[in-house]
Amino acid sequence: MKCGLLVLSLLLYSAAFSSFFPPELSEGIEYYFQEDFTRAEAAFLEIIQADTLNPVGYYFLALTYQAEMLDLESDFKEKEFKASLEKSILLSEKRL
Repeated sequence: MKCGLLVLSLLLYSAAFSSFFPPELSEGIEYYFQEDFTRAEAAFLEIIQADTLNPVGYYFLALTYQAEMLDLESDFKEKEFKASLEKSILLSEKRL
């Protein structure tokens, strides 16, 4: 899965920025790789609720929506995917 390589590279890069990534992130990523998208979504939503200004939760939520759509060969969460990704980009740009 191409998203998996992106997630892995992000995690390796993130070692220097550990305060940027909430500790609950690893739980959500584990669910993501197990293709338990419902639990992954819940974990990433929890991260967002804890810090609405951190782009990480929105980014991984968008990845989860994308993986779920690819898995089911459907676009049923396209609106949520785009909104989460756009929010992640917006918040990331503010941190630059």
